[in-house]
Amino acid sequence: MTHATSAARWLARRALLALLVIAGVTTLTFVLIHLAPGDPIYLLAGDGGNASYYDSMRAKYGLDRPIAEQFVRYVRAVLSGDLGYSFMYQQPVIGVVLDHLPATLLLGGTSLLFSVTLGFGAAVLCAIWRARWLDVAVGGVSSIAYSAPVYWTGQIFILIAAVKLGVLPAGGMGTSRESLEGIPYIADLLWHLFLPAFTLSLPLAAVIARVSRASMM
Repeated sequence: MTHATSAARWLARRALLALLVIAGVTTLTFVLIHLAPGDPIYLLAGDGGNASYYDSMRAKYGLDRPIAEQFVRYVRAVLSGDLGYSFMYQQPVIGVVLDHLPATLLLGGTSLLFSVTLGFGAAVLCAIWRARWLDVAVGGVSSIAYSAPVYWTGQIFILIAAVKLGVLPAGGMGTSRESLEGIPYIADLLWHLFLPAFTLSLPLAAVIARVSRASMM
């Protein structure tokens, strides 16, 4: 078996696994929404309507259909790019997603850059000082970084850096930046971006460090 064939089979398995995960998440989301307590129609229409009004609302949103039919319509809409309508933001869900996509890509790209830099940097240090205190320390820190939940480490970093020391902001994309331009604007953005991007980068950085260290030994 050639390397190309092995790589093709590996990619096919990963693609199939990704499809199964997407199908499972879609099904689980639909089931959890329908198992949630309360009637969504009462949340949308309020308590002041009568029975006929609530029935018309259920018919409008297809909630009077059988569960199986609702699921088929739900999957069909998702596959066609129709994610529904957000009553909180009063616009289609896809619009809400696109509005927040630039910030998401910025955060994800920055955390990936941190992961690669920290991971390879730690691996090089471990290879240089093999079996010394730094190698042992990096191994212990990488194990903690990989196993600790990101939401927990994030809270710890916020408590230390934002609450106790006050050197970094606790959240947000920036302060009041309407009057900021150029370098001050970028500096303020990076100041707010550092803590969440660094926190998100730790698990992947730990994996890169351990794998790269093993290949350098």
